[in-house]
Amino acid sequence: MNDQKIMEHVVIVDDDPSSIFLTEEILFDRFKDVQVEHFTKAEECLKFLEREKKERIILLDLNMPEMNGWVFIDQFKKMNLRDRIFVLTASINEDDLIRATKEKVGFLTKPLDTNKLINSIFSKNKFE
Repeated sequence: MNDQKIMEHVVIVDDDPSSIFLTEEILFDRFKDVQVEHFTKAEECLKFLEREKKERIILLDLNMPEMNGWVFIDQFKKMNLRDRIFVLTASINEDDLIRATKEKVGFLTKPLDTNKLINSIFSKNKFE
């Protein structure tokens, strides 16, 4: 399977519109036909995922008002969906990396590095 196929559907959850814009531009530059949905509110994204059941890659910011990324992950797990979550954060806190590993979600730093994302998707260790 090529990396274009795996990246057909991406959801970005981030409260910062400029960060969403930059991430989208990086994705569109690398993946010709990628379909991107974005949400500035985690609750709205969860409702969307529940309605639109497809397998997607979710790029999730941790530090958001109302519902942070960790609460999102807890709620997401209760929904039994097959999407793959990658925390995409500016955080350099080692505790966030440890928690992401414990939660079995990927961990990437901003700005998005698509090569690291692709390597994480295809790695033997599902989430690095």
